Amino acid sequence: GQDSPEVIATRLSNAREEIAHVHDFDYVIINTEFRVAAAELQDIIRAGRLRTAHQLARHSTLINRLT
Repeated sequence: GQDSPEVIATRLSNAREEIAHVHDFDYVIINTEFRVAAAELQDIIRAGRLRTAHQLARHSTLINRLT
């Protein structure tokens, strides 16, 4: 309720431009509630750390020993 109509119009225009590129990204977080959006971001980071390439690099000795 503190922003001018011009600032709001600029933000909406920027949001439309960003949304137009939604298909360029692997993940989308809609920040309607900060707590939920923050948790979703943590989930994405956690999932990235569990990707096969990362795990193979991190635990190569163990994986090679077990295979």
